[in-house]
Amino acid sequence: LYAQDLGFRPEGVVIFSLAGSPSDRTPAAMAAVERAARERVLAVPGVISASFSGIIIFSPSDIGAPFTIPGGESAEPLTARYNSVSPGYFETLGMTIVEGRTLHEQDNHVDAPGAAVVNESFARRFFPRGAVGRSFNFGAGERRETVIVGVVRDAKYNSFRTAAKPLFYLPYAKMTRTLRSLEVRT
Repeated sequence: LYAQDLGFRPEGVVIFSLAGSPSDRTPAAMAAVERAARERVLAVPGVISASFSGIIIFSPSDIGAPFTIPGGESAEPLTARYNSVSPGYFETLGMTIVEGRTLHEQDNHVDAPGAAVVNESFARRFFPRGAVGRSFNFGAGERRETVIVGVVRDAKYNSFRTAAKPLFYLPYAKMTRTLRSLEVRT
């Protein structure tokens, strides 16, 4: 296990599991709490980067979301794992963007156009001819169009022994369930 490639750089990273949420759980309020808390953490001396996410890495959670691909071959919804993350998530964990870009601050607003970063497994399975610039629709009821802006290298996510599964990352403001994890690189 020591010699395997994790897909991220754990050296210098501390991950905090969080409990509790603000009383106002509207997406705008939750996104504002996330932004303010991240700014405060980034102001701490010695902190290089920080991020929040809805699911803590290496948790047993295996949450999947149904989605469709416009013009896709399948009439049935497809399913992939997902996580909502703040800007700086990939940089903080030391994950490598292999195509396109990471999620930026302008993506992390409730009213911003839908953007996502997908892992290599997602790109290979659902967009074998290239994922960046392609879109998918997800969500219950009113489906939201989401454009893939980047592809991140596959990483171990739930277990050191399990291969990567298709996964997409949304800006936190687009999926504000809870703030479950604070990741800090020092």
